[in-house]
Amino acid sequence: MKKNGFTLIELIITIALLGLVGVVISVNTVNLINKQNIKKGEEFKELVEEAACTYVILSDASWNGTSVEGIKLVERGLIDEVVNGYQVSDYTVKVEMNNGERNCTLEGEI
Repeated sequence: MKKNGFTLIELIITIALLGLVGVVISVNTVNLINKQNIKKGEEFKELVEEAACTYVILSDASWNGTSVEGIKLVERGLIDEVVNGYQVSDYTVKVEMNNGERNCTLEGEI
């Protein structure tokens, strides 16, 4: 007897394998997007902190507990208004001097 087409079992196995491949691809894509978002946040943090330290140096402000608002950095031209999708004016940087070392720390959640 001549057999035409696929059996029901073969079709079910093929569909299940395609579904499994789809799940693996979607999970990996979500993980990749999350890693990129974390990387963008870290880059943003570093850029804003560096701009705040530069702002304090240029303005001869005190290094003892000074808070620099993001809008001041933008107005001074030290950083763009939007960096990696984050609005700089929404953030503040605390500037301190500890044991002769300058510390600029972004306040708030990214």
